[in-house]
Amino acid sequence: MAALVALAVGLLRAADLDVPVGRLSVGQCRRLALGILVALVILSIGIVGVLRAFSSSTLTCKAAESHSNMALLAQQVAGELERQAELETGDLSGTFGPDFPDYTWEADVQQAAEANLYRAEIRVVHTGGDRRKFYRLFTCLRKESQEASSDTPPSPGPPPGPEGPG
Repeated sequence: MAALVALAVGLLRAADLDVPVGRLSVGQCRRLALGILVALVILSIGIVGVLRAFSSSTLTCKAAESHSNMALLAQQVAGELERQAELETGDLSGTFGPDFPDYTWEADVQQAAEANLYRAEIRVVHTGGDRRKFYRLFTCLRKESQEASSDTPPSPGPPPGPEGPG
């Protein structure tokens, strides 16, 4: 295969294919060495391209993972705020513990015009790596009134009457 390539690009003559490399003329050895050098340069350019593509895909995957984590953590904070018995208004902040040490959250919770409705802006910050990344979630939280959320089951209606004429 290599011999056919050497013939095709003019590095060797057909008569020189059976001649050992040590018996080739100086000019033929130089052309052969030049052909090998060009092949190595082309191969190295291809390898560098593959390595750069792999590196780029790894960085993109890490960025996507960080963004997904921030979105899920923001939803987790919103759920925890909504489950609180008394929702605090104003600026709140916290961490996610040892599971997510590079992530923190901040929330600005304000009472909306409607009763039991709160407007919340939740910011999750990822400080890992060389820069800080932010994710913002805007949501409304509804707190049920104490009367509506009591644990007493609704009282049953009157017992059903007999069907048909009685």
